[in-house]
Amino acid sequence: MDIRLTTVSFLCVLVAAHVVNVFLSWVIHYVQHQRVLGVDLYRIHLEGHHALDRHAPAPGLRRFWNATGHALWAVLILLFWAVYYFAFVDWVALTFMAESVVLSIGIYYLHREYDDADSWLNRFAWFTRARTLHEIHHAHDGDFSRSINYAIGGPLVGALPDRVFATFRDVPDAHHAAAALQPLTSPASVVAAGSPGPPAHSGDGGRRSSGFGPAAGGIS
Repeated sequence: MDIRLTTVSFLCVLVAAHVVNVFLSWVIHYVQHQRVLGVDLYRIHLEGHHALDRHAPAPGLRRFWNATGHALWAVLILLFWAVYYFAFVDWVALTFMAESVVLSIGIYYLHREYDDADSWLNRFAWFTRARTLHEIHHAHDGDFSRSINYAIGGPLVGALPDRVFATFRDVPDAHHAAAALQPLTSPASVVAAGSPGPPAHSGDGGRRSSGFGPAAGGIS
C-alpha cells in the first residue's frame, strides 16, 4: 500500500514506529534471556551485563562478552530492518529504521543514567519509577529465562510491553522495593551448568558498580 508523504502521515508513522520499536526492544531483551535453537544466548547477557553487578571479569573475558552482547543487539536490529525494508514503502521503512536508531541510543543513555545516583533525570517521577522497575529486573530471583520487567522504560510508552506480555512486576511502596533489591546468589554455578537460572545483582538500591555503556555488554 502506497502512503503519501505529508506532515500528518509522517507524524502518524513516526508515532507508530516508536511504539513498534519499543515493543521490538522488549523482544530483543527477552531473546537475550533465552536459549534459542540450542544456543545459550542467555549466557551472553548473564556474563556480559548481569554478572558485572557481582564481579569484574578478566579484561579479555570482559571485552569478549561486551563485544558479543553489543553484536547480538545489532544483529537483531538489522533483522528488523530487513522486515521494515520489505514490508513498507521507502520513506516509511526509513522512518522506522531511523526511529529504531534514535530509540537504541536513548535506551543506552537511559540505562547509563539509571546507574548515576546524581542523574539530572532524577527530577522526573517517570525516571525514578522506571529505574526502580529495572532494578527489580536485575534483582529477579528465579529462572533467568522467565525474568520480569524487560522494558527499559521511558516517558512515553514506559512499561507497556511488560504489561501486555504479562512480565510486569510493580513495586507498591519503598519497603517492597528494598526487599526486592536484596543481593542474590552468584550466577557462576548457573553458567557452569549451562542452563538458565537466577542472575546476580547488586542490592544497593540501584547504584550498581559496573552499570551500562562501555563496561557492559548490551541491554540488561
